[in-house]
Amino acid sequence: MEEMLVKVNNREVNLEGEMTVGELLEKLGYDISYMTVFLNRDVLPRREYSSRIVRDGDEIVVTYIMSGG
Repeated sequence: MEEMLVKVNNREVNLEGEMTVGELLEKLGYDISYMTVFLNRDVLPRREYSSRIVRDGDEIVVTYIMSGG
């Protein structure tokens, strides 16, 4: 099995095997309901979380949506 190194919010994460962005974020404990995900500096549409495969060297940034009043 090939090992990969990716960054999630500037934290290095080692992965073994193929995984989607959604699977990775759930594994790391993120609540994907209220966030925006950037993959290599581009916004990743929510509909692609479950299909976009993480690749070695990818950089993922997670930001939560906040509302105010």
